Amino acid sequence: MDHILGVYETLEPNDFLAKVRVSEIAELKKDILIPLSELQGVREIKPILTVKEVKEQFWNIEEYDLHGY
Repeated sequence: MDHILGVYETLEPNDFLAKVRVSEIAELKKDILIPLSELQGVREIKPILTVKEVKEQFWNIEEYDLHGY
């Protein structure tokens, strides 16, 4: 699905979080919510709608020193 920007496995109470970008609610329903709800094993979908991105930052894990060296 082209609208899905990322999928993340989460801890309780949910199993997965999908980050999607659409231009209107009808598109969200038609292209994301309905197809996902038809997948085997999907019991519930809880959309969270945002209206503005405040901050998103990426970092390179290879440059990050995990051991303090």
